[in-house]
Order: sequence, then structure tokens, then C-alpha cells
Amino acid sequence: MPNGNLAGRQFINYSAPDRIYREAIDIVLDFSALPARAENVLLAAVLATEGLAEGRPHHVRIKGFSERGVLYEVQFWINDYADRARLRHRISSNILRQLTHAGISIPHEQHEVYVSKERRLRQERRIEPHRLLSRVSWLGTLSAAEFVQLGEIVTGREFAAGDVLVRQGDTGQTLRFLVEGLLEVSITAADGTQARVGLIEPGDAFGEMSFLTGAPRTATVTAHTDGYAFEIQPKDFEPILRARPELAGELGRMMAIRGVSLRQTAAQRDAKTDAEITTRAGQIAKRIREFFDLAAGETKSPCNR
Repeated sequence: MPNGNLAGRQFINYSAPDRIYREAIDIVLDFSALPARAENVLLAAVLATEGLAEGRPHHVRIKGFSERGVLYEVQFWINDYADRARLRHRISSNILRQLTHAGISIPHEQHEVYVSKERRLRQERRIEPHRLLSRVSWLGTLSAAEFVQLGEIVTGREFAAGDVLVRQGDTGQTLRFLVEGLLEVSITAADGTQARVGLIEPGDAFGEMSFLTGAPRTATVTAHTDGYAFEIQPKDFEPILRARPELAGELGRMMAIRGVSLRQTAAQRDAKTDAEITTRAGQIAKRIREFFDLAAGETKSPCNR
């Protein structure tokens, strides 16, 4: 490198005195997305990314405005500049996925023309419930009409960071589908120690075993960020099961497969695993029928028993 270039350029050392490095991604979102909601979705996407520097605060800030929308800057810390490209890709993928689940679009360049003198305010949109429900793997046995039927009766719930949505040992039966935010799943051992065992990201459902069988909650779910979730009660799902009783067996098998998938990949399964799935599926289906009282054909809601 010529000496003239060395003398006339600015050089940045990314390795000393500390290798931890702050990186940023810019993204434009539609004006209709409320800032607090947009910031929460973007921050949840960062916090859901593994491999970032621990102990450093990540931030989302409004950087400016353009004809397309609001320009947000997503700031995050990485352990080494060499990881920059890989982590930018992971965070960008998480951002796209969580924005899709939240129903927030990245706008194209556009111009809006209004004939009237008063501009009509555009309402903020969230993803349609039946579209989110159709992406939940263990509900894959439902028909398109049944997804629409469920989507019409779900309710929405806002929650704040630190809220406990599910507590281990409780008997609550609400099924929830996360639309925005990030949740932490923890388990309390017999000696009272608590350990985090996973994260729940947008598009994930939680509380399904309690919802389908009435079993006590097996873990505690706490909000890591502000967020929004859809909720369904057993009494709302009961008409679908009564109209199609064979659905209990199909759901039992889907839940059994899902339980095995948490421990093994498809390549690791063998005849013994298939037998375990069959046995477990029968047990879950039986508990579903008993909980919803399908055999007796009664119409009372499981929530009132």
C-alpha cells in the first residue's frame, strides 16, 4: 500500500483494545406501524439471535424518515468483527420472519394521491389469525374452513416485559399463539432452582397439552419483551372436535410426533421410536376425548367441569 494512502486514510482497529464490536442494520418500515410496536418486534428479533455478545445492551432507534416510511436502526453487539457477516445474516432473517408474523411490511417506494381534502388515517394491521394458526405444525390436520372458524373466535392480548403468561404447576387451559415479542421458557426443579430451557418466538404456540388434555402447566413462560398473542379457550375448540371426533386421534399423533421431534431428528428415528409414537399418540388421544367428554357426547364445556 502506498505511503500516501496510509497517510491520507482513516484506519479502524476492530481488535484492540477490545474485540467486542457494535454493528447496525438499517430497515425502513411503513408509517402505519406504531413506533413502540415496531421497536419491540425488531428488538425481539435481535434477542432471539444466538451468538451475540453477552452483557451489552442492544437498541432499536428511529434514524430518520423517507418517502417510503420510517428508517429504523437496529444496533447490536458481536464478539468479534470476523462474525459480522454471519450475524448480520441471522438477524436479518429473524427480522424478516418476525415482521411477517406481526403483519408489518417493508414498504416499496410509493406515492399516495388523495382526492378528498382530509386525509384518512390508515389503521395499523396485524396478521390475520387464521393465517398464523395455519402455520402451527401440530394443527396441520385442520381444514381451511376450520382454521377460518378458529380465527374468528380468537382474542388478542397485549403483554409487557416481565409478565408471567404461564406458571409451572397452574391448571390454566388457555392456548396462546405468539404474534409479536419474545418469551422465555423456564422450569423449576424440586430443589427450587430455576433454569431457562428455551425461547418462544413469533409463530410458536404454547400451552397446547393443557389446552387439549387439562394437564397442569409443565413450565413457566415469561415475557422477555413487550408483545402480543392470540388466545383460544377449550370451549371455543370444542365444537370442532364434536363435529369431527376423529380429530382427537389425529391431534394425538401430531402431538406425539412433536414430542419426539424435540429429542430426535427424523434421521435418528427407528422402529422403536415409531412404536413409542404410536403408544404415546393413543394415550394423548384418549386424554383429549376424556377432557372434552367426546365419548359421552355431552355439550358442556371442559372449562366448566
